[in-house]
Amino acid sequence: MNYQAVFSVLLAARMWKNLPLLYLFLAGFAINYNGQHLDDLCLSLWAVVFASVFMTHLNIITDKELDAKSKPDLYKLLSQDSRVTTAALIIEFVLCMAGIIALFIKSSFYPAVCISLFTAVAILY
Repeated sequence: MNYQAVFSVLLAARMWKNLPLLYLFLAGFAINYNGQHLDDLCLSLWAVVFASVFMTHLNIITDKELDAKSKPDLYKLLSQDSRVTTAALIIEFVLCMAGIIALFIKSSFYPAVCISLFTAVAILY
């Protein structure tokens, strides 16, 4: 396994930019917290983390030409080993969908639909 490529894919996720998004979910949960549904919060955060990483990687790939001058290092991080990058994208997508499906199974339709819409709109962006 190409551990350097795995590390590069993790760096390309730029979690320091994605983590503030989780604060929005925590704030929304705190506003409506009534002592229940902590498991919904955990599943929602799970899905949002993997959706954010997936979307960041997709954005780097699709905006290669746009970011060539300002952020050339991002695409280089992802292009070290195409097998590792492809595997990472598949894993991220599957883990995101697992969180959303788990919310649907638990009958937590509102968070599941909201996260699904967030993911779809962000991917289309």
